[in-house]
Amino acid sequence: MVGPPNHLQMSSRFFVASSSDSEDEDNVPKTNKVEEEEEENNEENDNVSRSNKGGISSFFADSGRRSNEKRVVLSERQKRWLDLRVSSYNVVDKFEQELDQLSFSDFQSLVKTYAKSQKAISEFGHPKFFIRCVSKIIGFVDQRLLEGKDFRRFKSELNKFIEPFKEDLELCKQNPEEFEEEEEEAGGDDGFYDDFGVIKSDDEKEGPSKWFISSDDEADDTKATKEATDDSSKAARHSEREITTAEAAEARLRAKEQEKIDEATIESELSKASESRQKGRVTITTSRLSNFLLSCQKADLMKRIRLEICYCIIQGPSDLPISLNDWNLVMDNISYLKDEAQSLVSLFERLNKDFWARSVDPVHLFTPDVAKLHSFLPKFLEIMEDFSKQLKTDNAASHCGRLQHLLLEHHYHDKQKDVRDLAFSIIEFTSREGLFDESSSLNIRIRASLFYAINLAIRGYPVSAAKILSYLPDIPNSLPLAYVLCNRAYAEIGISAFLNGHYRLCYDSLYQFYDNLDSSLYNSVNRYLGQNPSLYPPWLTIEPRVLEVYCFVSGMILDLPFLTVAPDSEDRLFVRSSLHKEFMKRSAVPRPEKFSDRLATSIEHCKRGEWQLALSILNTDYEKYFNNSRILTDNIKLISFCSFLLTANLYYDSASISSFERRFEISREDILRAIKSMQNGISPVVGASITFKAKLDEKEEYLIFSEVEKKNPLAAFDLTLKDKSQYLQKQIEKMKI
Repeated sequence: MVGPPNHLQMSSRFFVASSSDSEDEDNVPKTNKVEEEEEENNEENDNVSRSNKGGISSFFADSGRRSNEKRVVLSERQKRWLDLRVSSYNVVDKFEQELDQLSFSDFQSLVKTYAKSQKAISEFGHPKFFIRCVSKIIGFVDQRLLEGKDFRRFKSELNKFIEPFKEDLELCKQNPEEFEEEEEEAGGDDGFYDDFGVIKSDDEKEGPSKWFISSDDEADDTKATKEATDDSSKAARHSEREITTAEAAEARLRAKEQEKIDEATIESELSKASESRQKGRVTITTSRLSNFLLSCQKADLMKRIRLEICYCIIQGPSDLPISLNDWNLVMDNISYLKDEAQSLVSLFERLNKDFWARSVDPVHLFTPDVAKLHSFLPKFLEIMEDFSKQLKTDNAASHCGRLQHLLLEHHYHDKQKDVRDLAFSIIEFTSREGLFDESSSLNIRIRASLFYAINLAIRGYPVSAAKILSYLPDIPNSLPLAYVLCNRAYAEIGISAFLNGHYRLCYDSLYQFYDNLDSSLYNSVNRYLGQNPSLYPPWLTIEPRVLEVYCFVSGMILDLPFLTVAPDSEDRLFVRSSLHKEFMKRSAVPRPEKFSDRLATSIEHCKRGEWQLALSILNTDYEKYFNNSRILTDNIKLISFCSFLLTANLYYDSASISSFERRFEISREDILRAIKSMQNGISPVVGASITFKAKLDEKEEYLIFSEVEKKNPLAAFDLTLKDKSQYLQKQIEKMKI
């Protein structure tokens, strides 16, 4: 989000571009001598139009007589040199202010000005200031290319432009001291300025500066001489009307640069700037105030300058980024203003807003400017913490609460930092009556609680984080950003719960983002999380796919015992019945592609105790989400073991504990613990209510699945044989008789 600095309008070296050729010729007045020559020519030549003479006479019509004022005349060379100076300095200025989006159009203006100056250049050569500026422009463009910015077109046009004066540029590179500004300002060939910083005429270059000369009739008029001496400012203003606006601006700025900054100047400008600022207009730049700071020695005056720098930034345009120079100024000077902490909370809020605004869009995030801005962050936070302590000492509760809220916004996503004290302090401040209005208090309190809940979640305490959310009041519709932050808190709690084996909490936190197994509406999820459009920087992005995988894998683990043996009541289900039915109707496929099919196939493998296959199918394409989690692997083993035992009585009368150890890679102690838990009607891992009848032998070496003797299906045949034998025996006995 890099853009022009907020002091663009005030810091530019030139305010208006120079006039065109026709305007220069029309606006530059002629001397008395030129006027007389034209009058004589008009009398001698009938072909000359009377309107020209009338036009010249009307120029002086207001005075009623000839002006005693000597007019400023710019030679062709002076005009062209001045236009080149304005155009070339303007390009350099834009680059120095890092206004890259404006510099190419200004460069094109310089090219046009250079083309108009060919006649003067062919006669006098290229001026030194021009060669020096172009050399700087080349350096700026090369630097932008190294930074990865798209300046290829600019570089191509620049190479064509410098072709005629490459030798001069090389000489400037080898001997830069020969092209310094000081020589020109000291009165060299290009020194067109008098002691007041106003352009001199050709006649005045060699002699002392004179603003007025007397007419023939007033040669001894001392009054005119006194007026010319005492009222120099009025004369300067009058002279400025005789030249172009750009030339006047150049003259004023050059005079301002050359003036000596003393304490009186600082006092005067500070007073005017403060008065104007209180009326809502910032009329002084931070660069000017920075120059004051370098020229000042008085402690109280330096403090006033530092405060004015801060106030200028506070009242600067909020829709433009704060320049890096201004950030540097604040970082270097604000530590001296702790006793003004209450009045500077708004500055911290303005800087904080600028930091986050320029950190959200990844297009700008990796630019050198924003990288430099992020290097300020540790010092920025350190200064805010110092000011927060000062405000707490001063018992400025409302200001302290505002500043602590900014700190919490930076610290809550740090896994190494516990923000409990900071969050509770903010909540305590907002509970005091009279510090904030009701809406602001509720907003700050909710946000502080959510920040703390997220901090607990990312530090591995999802249960405590969920408890914080359970205490929150209902979020009103007037706080949409709090809604978004609440959604992010649920997402972070769900992620943390899954990674720590709390599958019920994970499912309860994440199911609201998805309606069913096939409803991966990532645009909607991103909107719920404030990521479409983006409200958070890239390093805080929550991937919707992670939430989907964790949600449904948690659902699988929760209901696997019920999916193995159909429940007698849906009330016993952990997950929604609709999701349970979807699990049930899915069938395992040999090579599942969709995530929902992978899940169904994993369930079938778990039922049969094939936990390795179940885990490998889940890991395919999703390994980065599980990251070889030891907790997940152990829980998949246990829940698969549980499902296997629930149906083992259909196939086995008994099984040895050692066979379970080998098959499920679970320790004997964990196997016995799981069996005893199931005998008590509770499944391992998730604590589901189950029915399980099996017993261990006395030595706990075997698990016996048949507790009741089953009726022999051949028993009826045995009874028939016995009855038949008894009948035959009786018949034999009768025969003996």
